Amino acid sequence: NAEQLKELVAEFKALIKEGTGQDFPTDPKQQIWGAIGAVFSSWDNDRAAVYRRDYGIPHNWGTACNVQAMVY
Repeated sequence: NAEQLKELVAEFKALIKEGTGQDFPTDPKQQIWGAIGAVFSSWDNDRAAVYRRDYGIPHNWGTACNVQAMVY
């Protein structure tokens, strides 16, 4: 129900604040740029480096990020 979803959102927002030290942004533009930044930053994390090494993917390739508008 709606009340349970509100509680779930509050829990996720608390986890984000705990992990980043910042509130989840309310501005949609900040949200999308944050998501894009997370995609590009993920290329450099340890797990991604191990995956690339294990599967012979060159480190200098980089990654892509697709953004698509949602239609309701």
